[in-house]
Amino acid sequence: MRTAVIAGSLDAPALELARRLHGRGWSLVLDTADAGAVDGLGAPVETPVTALAGDVRDESHQTALVEAARDLGGLDLLVSNAGVRPPLALCDQPPDAFRRLLDVTVLAPLGLLRTALPLLRESRGVVAAVSPHTAAEPGGPHGGYSAVKAALDRLAAEIAIEEPLVRVWTVDSDGHTQAPALLELLEHGAPSGHYDTAEILQSAGAGTSLPADPTDGTSASAPGTQRGGRRPPARESTGLSRESTGLSRGNFSLPGNLKANVPPEEHGVDRGDVRLLVGRKASGAVTHHHFSELPRLLRPLDVLVVNTSATAPPEVDGRAGSEPVTMRFSTRLDDGRWVVELSSAEGGTPADTCAPGTVVTVDDHARVRVVLDRRLEPGSNRLWLAHFLASGPATDRLRRRGRPFHEDAGARHPLSAQQTVFAEAAAVASGAPTHQSAELPSAARPFTDQLVTALVTRGVVIAPIELHTRPAPGAPSRPPGPELFAVPPATAHLINNVRACGGRIVAVGTTAVRALESAADPQGRVRAARGWTDLVIGPQRTIQTVSGLLTGLHQAEASHLRLLEALAGAELLTTCYAEARAEHYLWGEFGDVNLLLPD
Repeated sequence: MRTAVIAGSLDAPALELARRLHGRGWSLVLDTADAGAVDGLGAPVETPVTALAGDVRDESHQTALVEAARDLGGLDLLVSNAGVRPPLALCDQPPDAFRRLLDVTVLAPLGLLRTALPLLRESRGVVAAVSPHTAAEPGGPHGGYSAVKAALDRLAAEIAIEEPLVRVWTVDSDGHTQAPALLELLEHGAPSGHYDTAEILQSAGAGTSLPADPTDGTSASAPGTQRGGRRPPARESTGLSRESTGLSRGNFSLPGNLKANVPPEEHGVDRGDVRLLVGRKASGAVTHHHFSELPRLLRPLDVLVVNTSATAPPEVDGRAGSEPVTMRFSTRLDDGRWVVELSSAEGGTPADTCAPGTVVTVDDHARVRVVLDRRLEPGSNRLWLAHFLASGPATDRLRRRGRPFHEDAGARHPLSAQQTVFAEAAAVASGAPTHQSAELPSAARPFTDQLVTALVTRGVVIAPIELHTRPAPGAPSRPPGPELFAVPPATAHLINNVRACGGRIVAVGTTAVRALESAADPQGRVRAARGWTDLVIGPQRTIQTVSGLLTGLHQAEASHLRLLEALAGAELLTTCYAEARAEHYLWGEFGDVNLLLPD
């Protein structure tokens, strides 16, 4: 059951929306003292309605509305219908009148949204701020009202960027089209944006696609009803499976509003508060879950293979000759040299002034200097082998000065956000790691101590490997370069025994697959191994060591998709990604995850 709060004026259009939502089984919280309006909804009595009287500008009333929704199970839709329209031109309004206009029309909806955000994040819910057509354009008798509604539009657009878990709509309405148009937007899972209700209904009547994602070019399907932290029931795929002879880039394009830009912790929830999309190769079924359900989706004696590599703080600023550069360092070779990536101050490739023998000065006192030795990409100054002019303390200082790397330029989150629970456990067991990853092995990021305990209690076995990631290739389509890996003897022995008994081996991340396949003999038997791997896995190569994979959602150009295709097949993968886009899953290192199982 879904829940809506309709705040502000319960005028005829808002009452009609309430009536239609209630008739479809929605629970309602209405901002009204009119008991007759509630009685007139005419919907089944088992669908609850709460009416609360108060001033929408009052923080206590805003809290009461949100808490009433919480009592009904959560909040999926917040409609703000607050506004006053003094019939005065903008310059004719006294300051107090305009201040009240701002309070009711802008600050009250903003305050209510801030109060409701935790529930809306959980449900991946919708905020709709409704205004009449008179506010759409300047001019007319209500100039002040139009101006503050324009401010509300801009605030909504900013909030939509700040809150990727929530869709934010501003809706121009003539009143008569308000309820049916909002229902159309809900049905088609419209992305954040500004909408005109008359145009929405005109499109629906003509049979054309209704509000499409402007970054994607395709219409989204109905939004899911599950709440992020509530373990929703599994739901079967809605028939999106199709025959496929290979992956189509268009089927995997990333809608811009589905990128997770910040860790869940910055939204005030647990790092494991992400969604889990499960695809099963044998049946082609796709189901939707919360990540906390992972223990019951696995079987006793299933083996989860996890990468215990820690993430280094690899980014530092310096100067290559006279040019300002940013240096990302990752893997240390056995001969003491490091793999480093250079970028210019503007984020591009450094100029041709970089050459073998160039000294990169990392601090103002030249206590930490790095000498570029050899290019790793012919004709490019991006990736180098380099060595320090001093060892030991110089390397330590460099690490202390380093900051975590993030996919989004300019993003800054604590290093703890770039570590997995398995890396932290390995560091406790073995002390400071000798080798670290340049980028987060992100598939394992949602795991918590509590979830690991639940898995072990279930009988799932966790087996460690190491693969230390280097800086990603310049283009997502390029395969990863050579990386250092290690498969311990105990892990190799366990995997071979479980596979011989018909058990399932599930890799956590593509890095775990790469390590195991690099350690396998031609018959697929895993050996204890340590060294460098340049193995690239795609559809033409059979994966022998694992039968399942837990991974993030990858962009259309990513080489990782070829590995996923080799394991799960193009048809299941296409179905999974169509479902992920339709149900508004989040991409990226802080986003949702995909579990691919054989059965």
